[in-house]
Amino acid sequence: MGKKDRDKKAPDSKGKKGAGKKKGAEKGLGKRKDTVKRKDAGKDDPRTVVRKLMKAGKVKKKCCRSKPRCKKCPVLALKKARAKAETGKAA
Repeated sequence: MGKKDRDKKAPDSKGKKGAGKKKGAEKGLGKRKDTVKRKDAGKDDPRTVVRKLMKAGKVKKKCCRSKPRCKKCPVLALKKARAKAETGKAA
């Protein structure tokens, strides 16, 4: 086996990225614990309401922190959604 034959050999898998074990996946560190798994539970959640408004283009994705808050502010939308959820639960 000459020098030319060694160069043509396939490289070892040791140098590849992502080939090792994923330590966080074993322990479940990457998963959110506060998410609800029921289908109907997320409908009244204020965060999901605001996310849908963001996708529809009704609310901005990031607050510009202007004073007073603008109409498309996600902070105001979240406050409004929380207030609506609270009044919906109380009634």
